Amino acid sequence: MKSLAQYLAVAVAALALAGCDVTPEKIAIWKNSQNGGAKLRAAVRDADLSAELRKLAAVALADLGHFDPLSEDLAAVSPTDKQMLVGHLVDHFSGVMVGPSEQATSRVQLSAKDALFSLRPQVDAAKRAALDRRLLAWIVADWSGRKAGLHSATKIVHAIGKPAASQLVAHVAADLKAVLPLSKLIGELGGPAEREAAAAKLAVGADAQWKEIAKHAATAAGAQGELQESLKTFALFAEALASTRADAARQTLMRHAQGGPTVARDLALRALALTASDAVIPAMAALASDVTQPGDLRERAFEVMEKVSGPATLEALAKLFAATDDKVRYRAIEATLSCCKVKGLAKLLEALPSRYTYKPEDVKDLIENDARDLGKEALPTLRSALNSRSLIARLIAVRLVGALGDATDVARLEPLAVDSSRIPGWDVNLGAEVKRAIERIRQR
Repeated sequence: MKSLAQYLAVAVAALALAGCDVTPEKIAIWKNSQNGGAKLRAAVRDADLSAELRKLAAVALADLGHFDPLSEDLAAVSPTDKQMLVGHLVDHFSGVMVGPSEQATSRVQLSAKDALFSLRPQVDAAKRAALDRRLLAWIVADWSGRKAGLHSATKIVHAIGKPAASQLVAHVAADLKAVLPLSKLIGELGGPAEREAAAAKLAVGADAQWKEIAKHAATAAGAQGELQESLKTFALFAEALASTRADAARQTLMRHAQGGPTVARDLALRALALTASDAVIPAMAALASDVTQPGDLRERAFEVMEKVSGPATLEALAKLFAATDDKVRYRAIEATLSCCKVKGLAKLLEALPSRYTYKPEDVKDLIENDARDLGKEALPTLRSALNSRSLIARLIAVRLVGALGDATDVARLEPLAVDSSRIPGWDVNLGAEVKRAIERIRQR
């Protein structure tokens, strides 16, 4: 809302204009004087002035960064005059923004970009799309040099919205400094077509770097500098692919995760964790359980699965509970609780095999501690598992109910106090664990 002082300033300036001739020279003076803004505003509003003088005054206001007052003035004039003034401002600042050559971007050009964006709400819808394309084309031609200003490039792209995505796709892989920010914007704003198109372009860059990595990795130590640079660039493309959230991006990352230098596969898996979906789970489960693979890569595969909460992940991880390798089994248990919380706990207690020997310290450190972190939300699942046919499931449920339960759980536990079932390697039977759990509850 405009203040009374603002109204009065424009009114006084308008009276002052009535007593003098407005000239280009005076407009230039007002532009550089402390109190000239009100006179410039009055000139913009003055329907008796020539169109050229009003255009000069409007440009002067915009050059000063007085965009909000200028918007008020444009709203105050007739529709015909507004169309004339806005059209001139857009043409003028478009020319300034583009500049005379491909030289380094100047502050004047950035200010012109800001002016055009500030004028955008004043441009009718039919012409706004053309203005948006013009702004975007200029910005993406040198993203690093043109992303700053009063209105950042990211802010402008978000304001334009989905229509910006297709224009960004054309430039997504053209400039390494812009690869990641453009990919993120396409992932945020684009539809499936734009995201898949961007992923296809980025895949070309990732594949090229992959070949360079393989070449340098096969050479002597003298190529280590080149190898590190290729790895750095591949990591950039891998993260950019993930940012698109496209199916093609996941396929590319999956392909690079399957074979090649370990350090590059690691980068692909790290990126895949940023965009994981049900589609990647079978391959990740296969990698995670393959003891012939490097341990770091198997860990990355588990980390990818932990990002996808759902039935596909639960089923894949549950199959690993029966793995012959202890590390695989316990890491699968940890991932189950990490990815799916209470639902993961329910699946764990349902599918945990009874045929293995479970060490007390492993059950405590690798199962119970993580499950306890779920808090009282886990109690319904744990209470149900007290009746499980699986001895290990009953044992875990008893110990956790003792840690998390309340007085009502004593009656649930008491029937199990006479159960003499014993897990191999444990000093006490189930009944003894039940008595300990009841005692813990009563002491609280």
